[in-house]
Amino acid sequence: MKIISLNVRGLGKVGKVRFIWVRDLICFYSPDIFAIQESKRENINDFIIENLWGNQNYEYIFKSTVGFSGGLILIWNPLKFSVSQAVEKEFFLAIKGKWAGKDYESIVVNVYGPHNDSHKHKFWESLENIMQVNIVDWIICGDFNEIRRDSERKNCVFMDHRAKMFNDFIDRAQLIEIPLGGMKFTR
Repeated sequence: MKIISLNVRGLGKVGKVRFIWVRDLICFYSPDIFAIQESKRENINDFIIENLWGNQNYEYIFKSTVGFSGGLILIWNPLKFSVSQAVEKEFFLAIKGKWAGKDYESIVVNVYGPHNDSHKHKFWESLENIMQVNIVDWIICGDFNEIRRDSERKNCVFMDHRAKMFNDFIDRAQLIEIPLGGMKFTR
């Protein structure tokens, strides 16, 4: 299984530099699933997704931007991940299905978390509740808009109590941070 998650901070239009960069990334790595956060798009269509994905062998779900931020896109290869259910919620997109050649279900979630502290706690709680009802393998990727350690962010004020609450959520939800390659702030 190959999953790429990317906060693009604005996808742009077909043919623009950032759009081409994302398309080239997809073509080079050929992921089974590609999760985009902060597309900043109000709408998406098959033409845009096909230009990003590079071929016609895809399915996707999309959540439009709210105001000046957000926008989620989750694209997958149906020959690699067969989706039985797709869900759009306020701060995430999720697909439930089976990987090719596997008999068990998994849920893949693309998150773009809220910035407001009270909304964060409600979001984390709702995600925990959903996870408790669906006892399957979970893969959560995206941007929670929160940090776990002081070393994860440059040029900002680290708030220990916020990191502690986020780490407590991760522990309660029994999430495991998988070591990944790439840039310094890859998660």
